[in-house]
Amino acid sequence: MSQDSHSSPITCIALNDLETYVATGTNKGDVIIRNLNSDAVLRPETGVQGQAVRSMVFSPWKHSLLGTDGFE
Repeated sequence: MSQDSHSSPITCIALNDLETYVATGTNKGDVIIRNLNSDAVLRPETGVQGQAVRSMVFSPWKHSLLGTDGFE
């Protein structure tokens, strides 16, 4: 499996205010953030592997800050 794709179904998606980053989360707790300008991919450590990501939001004040919420 490619480092820039998910291995389980996507449960949520978020786009930052500047429309330069898109984040996707899965039912297994994986998060991928993609820079839409450079196509660079980040896979941050969330610390909640195995727990579904149910919602995500980028901060309107700090464009690189992403909040996630999930539950089993």
